[in-house]
Amino acid sequence: MSREQLQSLVLEQRLIERLTALRTPPLSGLFVLESGARNAALTAFAQFEGARRAAVQPQSNDAEFRIRALCPNAEIIAADEAISSAAWDVILFLEEDWSRLPKCQIDSLVRSLQPDGLLIIETSLRPAGLSDQLPAPPSVGQHHPSLAQLRQILDEHAFKHLGVSIRRREDTSARHIFHVRRRKPFAYLLLMPPAFGKSTVARNLFAHPGVTLVSGDQTLQDIASGKIDAASIHLRELVRSEFSPQCIDHLTKQIFSSDLWCAWIDTLLSRAVGVDVAIDSYAPASEHERVCRHLRRRGYAPVQLHWEAPSPLPDAPQNGTRRGTNFATALGCTTELVPPSTSGSNTIGHIDVIEIRGDRLFIRGWAAVASERLPNVIQVFVGGREYHIVDFVAHERNDVRRHLGCTTALLGFEFNIPVSGFDQTLSISTQMHIRGGESLQTLGTPFSFGSQTKDSASEAAFQDTDTGRS
Repeated sequence: MSREQLQSLVLEQRLIERLTALRTPPLSGLFVLESGARNAALTAFAQFEGARRAAVQPQSNDAEFRIRALCPNAEIIAADEAISSAAWDVILFLEEDWSRLPKCQIDSLVRSLQPDGLLIIETSLRPAGLSDQLPAPPSVGQHHPSLAQLRQILDEHAFKHLGVSIRRREDTSARHIFHVRRRKPFAYLLLMPPAFGKSTVARNLFAHPGVTLVSGDQTLQDIASGKIDAASIHLRELVRSEFSPQCIDHLTKQIFSSDLWCAWIDTLLSRAVGVDVAIDSYAPASEHERVCRHLRRRGYAPVQLHWEAPSPLPDAPQNGTRRGTNFATALGCTTELVPPSTSGSNTIGHIDVIEIRGDRLFIRGWAAVASERLPNVIQVFVGGREYHIVDFVAHERNDVRRHLGCTTALLGFEFNIPVSGFDQTLSISTQMHIRGGESLQTLGTPFSFGSQTKDSASEAAFQDTDTGRS
């Protein structure tokens, strides 16, 4: 692959931002496989970092032809060889068509990992509540699993949903990243002295059906999306303004440093049903004793479990940025070639249609970040609630491409939110505003509304007058 071709791939694939999201470990000395590849960009990066072996399994015959043209020296292997030829340290799995992918193939990939190996899945997910009025593009819906389906596929393994990857120009829906490892059996050690309640804890923790498992990650997401309320207004506002699936640990530290931790623990306890509760939520080590004291005040007998991480932790996002930048620099990418960070003020958008169907509010429009691509996240304020939308359906808008002079027509979006809190007797523009951006920290100006959406939300439906949609 020539230096110019690699430079083009670094920019086209937004490789630096992508590596930040993928959170791969340092690849020096490792066996690395890129499975389902459309090009050899990540394999080239693995070679740059000194991988002991960097192989690629193409997504299709066309992809293999493209990879051979771009990178004649790439080691290309078939799918069955990828599973049987080696014990891989890292597998990057980039499947586009899950309709042809049996669960056993994922299981085989996990089994082909080293004991501490890592399978990284980057895939689109089928958004919930697809509009039946707007047909989904062929690559969305029937070919992609829902989040619930993917969790079923991965249920036998140890996995973590790291959040949303970057959105590239050709993407019709948000891509999600999962880290998957072999599930190791846990050895629970209750090693306290006599009379500390070891047997009582064991009976209640491992054999008692009345223990409620409360997830801190899910609770933060539910607060941010407006599904539940928090124990305090200040906690609710902090979570709704700062929540991101990729930065839950950072948000948790903010909660504790802002003296909102009591409200946070009370919010978790409010989700408990029954006598006992198991709280699955990160807390800084320095705060453990304060959490225990608060639980005692609430009438609980706190039991802390301590263990070592069973597998290496994901690489920090900033390390991925640094490593990707080193790769770009080694290729001779100048500062003009590396895409600059996009300011929120460069994101514009317009709402064409708002339609109420049952208890859901369907919203359709277009948006563009720096006249280049759809935003990664869309923020909606309505009825006193805030929603952060990343799983919207994308579609082409050739009229917008011509109007803005964009290089892509994939600028249209559609999503839906609950109607809850929406006053159907008032003007839409007085109770809703929508913004978009690369992240919640870089949101642009509020999107404009079409004339039909300004009258009243009580109309049963709004017809889309945009005749330029492809």
